[in-house]
Amino acid sequence: MDQAHMAQIRIVGRDDAIDAPEGTSLYSALQRANVPISTSCGGQSTCGFCRLTVLRGKDLLSPVSAKDVCHIGNVAKVVDIRLACQAMVTGDGEIEIEIPPVADIAARKREQTRRGFAERASRRRSGSGPASDSQPAGVGRDPKTPGERIEWRPSKLNAPTTDQKPRAAGGDSADGHQGTRRR
Repeated sequence: MDQAHMAQIRIVGRDDAIDAPEGTSLYSALQRANVPISTSCGGQSTCGFCRLTVLRGKDLLSPVSAKDVCHIGNVAKVVDIRLACQAMVTGDGEIEIEIPPVADIAARKREQTRRGFAERASRRRSGSGPASDSQPAGVGRDPKTPGERIEWRPSKLNAPTTDQKPRAAGGDSADGHQGTRRR
């Protein structure tokens, strides 16, 4: 009976090892063992967040793929950084990896948004910043009140005035005369 190839994955900072059969990605093996790893695409190789460093056993993994290079760059081949979703187990042995701390992407985006709102509110209160400094004094705002902006919007572009008659289609005016049109 043919026995399936099995690799043992050791993670720096953890005592236990994870068994991974041949053909399994490091990402799916880590997920099955409930080991946290950054991702926003769920292992579809579109985000590039599931990076890890292979310390030992890189010969037991699939070669660096184009998707690895796309997200990490050519340096991936030199420093043994891989995307966990692209590194497939290809043989028996021990693989040692180091996983960076998991980044809470959603919390980081919420914080960036909060800081952006706070900055814009601060600029509005102080009357400084790109919105008010981008226009010279007297254009679009009253120089006596620096935080206030006045906008002008035309009601309609190229609207006929009341003394003009609208032109009919085909170049004829409303009174039936042929306009000056080149033929």
